[in-house]
Amino acid sequence: MRTNKKLWLIGYLVAFIIILVIAFTELSKNVDIALCLLFSIIIGVSNSKRLHLKRLNTDEEYK
Repeated sequence: MRTNKKLWLIGYLVAFIIILVIAFTELSKNVDIALCLLFSIIIGVSNSKRLHLKRLNTDEEYK
């Protein structure tokens, strides 16, 4: 269970690596668009997971 609580951190690291790949490599425009979409999905899921865990720990009525 402890590793599941830090899963969002891995998502942020992967998203950061994707941004670096987009910024410093000369890939085709289609690949850059696909990586941007992947970045957005990873950030969204990681942020949702982080906020969900935060509310579970602080809000007694949140289930």
